[in-house]
Amino acid sequence: GGILALTVLLLFLRHIVPTIIVFVAIPVSVIGTFVAIAALGLSINVISLAGLAFAVGMVVDASIVSLENIFRLRQRGVDSLNAAYHGARQVWAPILGSALTTVIVFIPVLTLDLPVGQLFKDIGVAISVSVLISVFVSVTVIPTLSARLLSGSADRFSKLPKLPFVDPIARGFKALFVGYASYIVNRKIIGLSAVASVLALSIGAATILMPKLDYLPDGNANFMFARISVPAGYSMDETLRIAERMEKAASPLWTGEDIEGPAIQRFFFVAYSGGAFAGGSTKDPARIKELRMVLMKPIFAEPGARAFVQQASLFGRSVGGSRVVSVDVVGPNSDDVLSSAIQVNDALSRRFPGRDGNQIRTLPGLDSGAPQIRITPDLSALARAGVTVREFASAVDVFNDGTNVSQVPIDGQLVNMVVSGKNAENLSADELENIPVITRSGSIMRVGQLGRVEIISAPVQIRRLGGQQAISIQLRPLE
Repeated sequence: GGILALTVLLLFLRHIVPTIIVFVAIPVSVIGTFVAIAALGLSINVISLAGLAFAVGMVVDASIVSLENIFRLRQRGVDSLNAAYHGARQVWAPILGSALTTVIVFIPVLTLDLPVGQLFKDIGVAISVSVLISVFVSVTVIPTLSARLLSGSADRFSKLPKLPFVDPIARGFKALFVGYASYIVNRKIIGLSAVASVLALSIGAATILMPKLDYLPDGNANFMFARISVPAGYSMDETLRIAERMEKAASPLWTGEDIEGPAIQRFFFVAYSGGAFAGGSTKDPARIKELRMVLMKPIFAEPGARAFVQQASLFGRSVGGSRVVSVDVVGPNSDDVLSSAIQVNDALSRRFPGRDGNQIRTLPGLDSGAPQIRITPDLSALARAGVTVREFASAVDVFNDGTNVSQVPIDGQLVNMVVSGKNAENLSADELENIPVITRSGSIMRVGQLGRVEIISAPVQIRRLGGQQAISIQLRPLE
């Protein structure tokens, strides 16, 4: 950005010395920004460096305005000292006003505690500080250098070195621009028509060429990551069979048998209880997006299984995924939330079928959950037997996974003493009903007499939004 700005300045001034003077503003402003960022307790990171990259072209603006005015006075015969003093004095107010407008734009961003504010804070600080420093440079460093380097008589000033190849081009551009401006300004109707035409053209181009809207850019690393969800009750062997089908579909791409598809450099698959994840990279990074359907197609053949495939990002450990629309189904009752989420999911699946490359993911899953044994105490039966709920729960714990009764010091360390049944952790639902419970009178009763043992389906994960149960349905449409 700085080089382009200096190139334009060279075209207009057609002198090397003034261009060198402006070039000094870039390192001075950038180094000053580093010092200011450190003084504010911030760090130099990728985000702040991006802000500095944006600001490089902006920090020379104030110096260009100041130098051009000094240069204009020098061309009129004003001596170098007066030209430097009056040139900077005449333009300092508009330079400051222009810089403040840039800084004010970032004030709302800097005061936000939302993710947007946290994301753009370093960019805003870097740009704002560098622009303010450039104002100081334009009224101090630039006039000082101009007074020294542009000194001498008018004859010596007019004989400053020029660029023979750039000079004719700059004169031609200047003549064309000045001639066009004079023609438009001197003809009111034509001038208004030109303004209206440019405005209409801008609106039309913005409407037609409007890019896609995203919260964050998509991942751009040479890595595709797939999250795979399987129906409830799937065994590890069934999940591994999905891996074998996926490996079989991808193997021609790393063995070289498929010369048209993207050649795979790395591929992996990890299975766990309730799902799996897979990933891979290509030898040609430009073809990484083609790997998405390679990972998704084997999942289509598996009833109830789904894959959510995303390209990884170069920043951090995120796997990208900015083009995701999330629908949150929230309610106080888990059954109602699940029923509504299933309806929304079915509607989205019909509108955005997965075979076309669309991806739908639910957090947590829409299955009814994993089998779970629930023991509910009968308060009336406990009261008649003279057993408290705590005593009832302790009896169940003893024959389930054991209960802590004391701590015994052994070799200088406290070791938990656990009382457990002989077949603890291996009891069926029927056997749980026969767990003995000793009442205060000394009689023995069964758990089934004091409570209800039932097998239910319970969710393995509970998601909450605003204190209520929720299911999030994430849709990633085809690009």
